[in-house]
Amino acid sequence: MVVPFAEITTQNRAGVGTKIAAHDFCKWLMGADLWIVMHKALTRGMKRASIFGGILLLILTLAASGLVFYLKNLDFNSYKPILQTAVLEQTGRSLRIDGDLQLKISLHPSLIVSGLHLSNAAGGSRASMLDVERAELEISLLPLLSGHLHVDRVVLIRPDILLETLPAGGNNWHFSGTAASAVENSDNSPFQSVILLPEVHRLFIRAAKLTYRNAISGQETTLKLAELALWQQGKAHDALLKFRGNGRYKETKLDVQGSVDSPGSLFANAETELTMNINFADTKFVLAGTVAQPLDGKGLALNLAVDSKGIAAPAKIFGVAVGRDFPLHFKLRLKDAGNVLLFTNINAKLADSDVSGHLLLRLEKVRPRLEGELTSASFDVVRLLPKVKKTPVAPQKQRILPAEPLATSVLNTLDMQLAYTAKYLRLPDLALSDVQTDISLHKGQLQMPFTALFSDGKVEGKLNIQANKPVPDFTLSLKARGIKPGELLPPAEGKNALIEGAPLNMDISLKGSGISVAEILAHANGRMLLQFGEGRLKSQAMGLLGGDVLVSLFDRINPFSDKQDYSELHCGVVNFRITDGIMHSERGIAFETARMNMLSEGEINLQNERINLHISTEPREGLGLDVANLVNVVKLGGTLGKPGIAVDAVKTGMVAARTVGAVATGGLSLLGESLVKRVIADKTPCKTALEMK
Repeated sequence: MVVPFAEITTQNRAGVGTKIAAHDFCKWLMGADLWIVMHKALTRGMKRASIFGGILLLILTLAASGLVFYLKNLDFNSYKPILQTAVLEQTGRSLRIDGDLQLKISLHPSLIVSGLHLSNAAGGSRASMLDVERAELEISLLPLLSGHLHVDRVVLIRPDILLETLPAGGNNWHFSGTAASAVENSDNSPFQSVILLPEVHRLFIRAAKLTYRNAISGQETTLKLAELALWQQGKAHDALLKFRGNGRYKETKLDVQGSVDSPGSLFANAETELTMNINFADTKFVLAGTVAQPLDGKGLALNLAVDSKGIAAPAKIFGVAVGRDFPLHFKLRLKDAGNVLLFTNINAKLADSDVSGHLLLRLEKVRPRLEGELTSASFDVVRLLPKVKKTPVAPQKQRILPAEPLATSVLNTLDMQLAYTAKYLRLPDLALSDVQTDISLHKGQLQMPFTALFSDGKVEGKLNIQANKPVPDFTLSLKARGIKPGELLPPAEGKNALIEGAPLNMDISLKGSGISVAEILAHANGRMLLQFGEGRLKSQAMGLLGGDVLVSLFDRINPFSDKQDYSELHCGVVNFRITDGIMHSERGIAFETARMNMLSEGEINLQNERINLHISTEPREGLGLDVANLVNVVKLGGTLGKPGIAVDAVKTGMVAARTVGAVATGGLSLLGESLVKRVIADKTPCKTALEMK
């Protein structure tokens, strides 16, 4: 019987307690003889246990000392050939070890080696794919005693890693060794192999330099990693591999973390599930999905999300110039099916604009082909374009037609069949709704039909570009019906609209060739016809006729403009025939108002942007005025950028006084009586302008 206390309290019949020692109580309970025997036996047993424990401790101490002595005297350099042979058989690459393998004795002994060099693939840009300044391998003791090398952890210090595509095709991170062959030929599991190298479940990289080089373009991208940790959650070969690291790309901080479902599948180039989160330049990238062949980057099935506070910072780092900064958020599903990349579930938001839909990119041998459908509830091109800085230009050199080369060469780089719709689309100086277009691009030939609604009217047309020629050809056809011209010429802040009502019909057909807008128009052929209905017209609205050519002209030649803010417009026509860059108008510009008529003829030279238009005005009948005395004949000259006006007021001192300033500053010749007579005889100038051939 075991008594768990040193003293026992007993009571006599009177209830008085008496304390006795525990061994005396046992002696009384079992009898003196039996207790003496038991006591001696226990005493001997405890002494023997103490002796055994001491002996065991001595043996362990001697064993540890012997193990340390053994390890210190063990020549670990004998493992060099084993490691080099294993690496060669495993990867097909040679491993050079410059330094000696040294043992660091601690609770977790480590092998330390300096100067590791893994050879590059044939055709690589340098001899080594991997150079490591120092490596530490934490090993297990017990397997080592039996001649087996088990590595629990590897630390690589200052590794220099080169990943590159090769001139002959392929890449240098694709290995061809016995392990790879075993994986490919295995019938049981894609993860089984004859790996001779020890399994490593924890890898730490410090102060690494990672370089990617494209052999075809010669471009290199370098990433500096301060720390990178990789570890498996468990000892099984297919245990989840997690990683976490931080570094810098072009001095910008980079953080990355994620996981791979199995390192075995990764290195066997078999289907691998992965997740990755990257924080870079105030932008978050999230990848999640599977890769069928991870070492080749093939068979992608990934969800990608990007969340950026502003695109300017990351764009600048990658050498892309953006004129404006705005937030970017988008998600999509990427799937790789051989030579086809499928982008589905696209949902992007750029500033106040949005795009959704799907795209398919066919990676053909000659040129890629993009197919798909995209749609926007609202897309504001103005918000995304760079801000235009207006710089003063010398008047004698001022031209308004853009002479910058158009980027038509990009049309030769891919084919396309893309449908796009937008509920609202804002372009510079133009806002459209219900936009629909179907872009077809094949071998540098672009066909782009489009329809849209604009200010209660409808616009439709087609743009064709042949970019597969030394000098691209352009063809444009445009038809608009019921447009409100007042929305084409928005009023300045605090001012009234320039045009009220006056629904506009527009028919334009142009064909030209060139590398810029100025060059295309300089060789253009076609027609331009604008028809205005009834409305109210302010003098500045005459700028609608193109390039501010007639801005303030109407005010100068209208004898009634000082008496009213608006003129009642009955009709208006602008009719040009375009031949080799010359816009001809033979009495093709006409406006009829409640008080006066206007008719014009002449030309605009788009090659040098010079103007030569003769414009005549006369009061309408029934006003109680001498018609002959109020006829004005005007010559509009100068350039599109700086037009000049001269006015001849016949016999009327009032009109002459109002226009003498224009005559003095214009410095232009006046027309003769022939045009005056024709104008006076024409009572329906709009009809005359429409009939121009």
